[in-house]
Amino acid sequence: MLINMHGDGYKTVSNSWLICDSSNQTTIRAKYQKNWQQIANKFQNYDQHLIFESMNEEFTGQYGNPTQPCYSNINSYNQIFVDTVRKAGGNNNGSRWLLIPGWNTNIDYTAGNYGFTLPTDKYRSSSVPGNEQRIMISVHYYDPWDFTGADSGASTQWGRAATNPSKRSTWGQEDHLDAQLKKMHDTFGVKGYPIVVGEYGANDKTSSDSSNNKYRANYAHAVVATAKKYGEATIYWDNGATGQYGFGLFDRRSYAVTQQGIINAIMSGLGGGARSAM
Repeated sequence: MLINMHGDGYKTVSNSWLICDSSNQTTIRAKYQKNWQQIANKFQNYDQHLIFESMNEEFTGQYGNPTQPCYSNINSYNQIFVDTVRKAGGNNNGSRWLLIPGWNTNIDYTAGNYGFTLPTDKYRSSSVPGNEQRIMISVHYYDPWDFTGADSGASTQWGRAATNPSKRSTWGQEDHLDAQLKKMHDTFGVKGYPIVVGEYGANDKTSSDSSNNKYRANYAHAVVATAKKYGEATIYWDNGATGQYGFGLFDRRSYAVTQQGIINAIMSGLGGGARSAM
């Protein structure tokens, strides 16, 4: 199970407050610290099956290269988060795995030279071996967005199996996926920091292309298999929507599985079962 602060930094969300380019950073940091203090106290005795993540897709809301001092403020939030959880006490907070994102959980802006700083973990429990990390790095993967997330039927196919070049993006195919996840491994994984691809997936465009689910499954399989290759964990983004442009794999009201083929592809990518044809 994972608990994170989700959406508090979106300027498009009413009453959002974790705004990295706000001038009122003293108030924001104090509120952020109090929030995590309460959460860590509430769940202090939950075991290592519970992971805390400091925030979700935190950035200015403007896409493009990170800006300063906003990135410095995000780094500060991450440090406050680690220190607060560790100091909260209880049986498990001192050794709990903590998940840390960079700018907008973007791979390039986290692994590249854009200002991301790993927080120190000086208050962790002495029971944790000195050569072992208890911090993981959080990223999301939705490349190419015109296939995975755009509410449009222009791009409905993905990967080398695509049959219609006009329906496949000009970038973001298997080679790009491998290079991006390798970049995370080479930057953080080799130093003992586990990588979590905390969101990935592709939305439903079968209204535009009846073969779309095949490529959604191929995409999910490729992300999971490539992450496994580099020792990284993956979490599919199921937003509860199972209709047009939804990411959902099952109906949350009836509990019926709606995308068994994608689930099979995920399990196959993990090496946990055979894929069935869609």
